[in-house]
Amino acid sequence: MFVFARSRAPWATITNNSLTGRGGGLLAELVEDAVPLSVSIHNSIFTYNTGTYGGGLAMYSATRADMRNNVIAHNTALKYGGGMECAKYYGEGHVFTAYNNTWAHNSALIKGGAAITHPCNMTLHSDRFLGNAAQQEGGGFMVYGGTDV
Repeated sequence: MFVFARSRAPWATITNNSLTGRGGGLLAELVEDAVPLSVSIHNSIFTYNTGTYGGGLAMYSATRADMRNNVIAHNTALKYGGGMECAKYYGEGHVFTAYNNTWAHNSALIKGGAAITHPCNMTLHSDRFLGNAAQQEGGGFMVYGGTDV
């Protein structure tokens, strides 16, 4: 699933997807010079997805992202961010807020078992990280470069 502009994904189940690229289950990316990207993902399930970066989902240069009450589990990244990769490459500001999500049994072959942020300003509220793994760094969660968490 590829998302751009303003998007909402309430009550979605995204499972058993695979690609050799970014965002195994979902890719939300701001296209340069496009309208600001705002993403809301609530009450959704991301399971058994595989991608090179962001096995479950990947968000790039979103102006605002909000995730609430989701399950991100059993996803695999061939490099970074088993459950999710969040990165900012261009655009103004970036606010990512996560509430009450469960990040469980995700894995990355290099960094960020559950998630990796670089540089992505992220606030976590009551999120749970259970049984995630990375082979090199950040088994549960990895903050990479100049990021506020």
